[in-house]
Amino acid sequence: MDTNSVLNIEQNDINFTNERLVINKYVKENFGEVLEEHISRYAHACKYVKGKKVLDAACGSGYGSKMIKEAGAEFVIGLDISDESINNASVTYGSENIKFISGDVNNTGFENNFFDVVVSYETIEHIDSGKVWIGEASRILSENGLFIVSSPNRTVTNHLLKFGDKVRNPYHKFEYTLQEFLGELTTKFDIVDLYGQTFIPNYVMSSHVTNVRILKYYYTTFVSNTTTSGGGIKRVMQFGKSALKKVFTKSSNKENYDNKKNKVIVTKPEKIETHKLINLSEIKDMQPMYIIAVCKKKSGSSF
Repeated sequence: MDTNSVLNIEQNDINFTNERLVINKYVKENFGEVLEEHISRYAHACKYVKGKKVLDAACGSGYGSKMIKEAGAEFVIGLDISDESINNASVTYGSENIKFISGDVNNTGFENNFFDVVVSYETIEHIDSGKVWIGEASRILSENGLFIVSSPNRTVTNHLLKFGDKVRNPYHKFEYTLQEFLGELTTKFDIVDLYGQTFIPNYVMSSHVTNVRILKYYYTTFVSNTTTSGGGIKRVMQFGKSALKKVFTKSSNKENYDNKKNKVIVTKPEKIETHKLINLSEIKDMQPMYIIAVCKKKSGSSF
């Protein structure tokens, strides 16, 4: 779908706090890579929504709900726990067959089997129990309904931390590894397709300075050269302030440490389509920073 229409609608009176993305001039100039990540996810979800009744769960500022409706959904309900976000979304993106309401994803209040598609981006890591939300999504979906859901990959974003450890992003309650995420989902859903976004090579993950290497690789490979006012640096600060001094250098090359030769081998970065969603069947020797699963409700799934 054409994303220009939603990108041209700006909420310039709303401050971006890193918790919920808004589309405005400040975000475009300072957090272009974050905006691209989010828009790419919704653009992918739009492939599944034509003629469907869709819930945009934790809709935030509402731009994703607008994209889903423009992609041909029968109607869209945007749900978010923030009354302020819902009010702003209603003013900016509300229109015929798009409704924004306040509510909790773990207890939505909708009838059983009400929606054909539930889209849940940047949600599950913000709530106390992913298992509860997965069960609620199953309950409100029609038979064989689709659950399109994303999660950061703790293997990359919080390397070596255990499940339940405090993660670096202050807005996240927890983060899954890939296998943990799939394990939770398959209690209620069958996996239709599995995608990754923003890939980190395995060699970057295999060092005693892994967190530093991940930060440097992310910054030099994925942060736009047009980002101004330190937006890219602010973006990766959530991974750990102590690493920043070691990470940000003038070099645009990446470092590959050769343990046998006990020295750094410098190579040119391979060409990567920045933030594009790629099916994990096509990926070898890399880890996604974000995991996106397209799931089908299991037949006869109990509530």
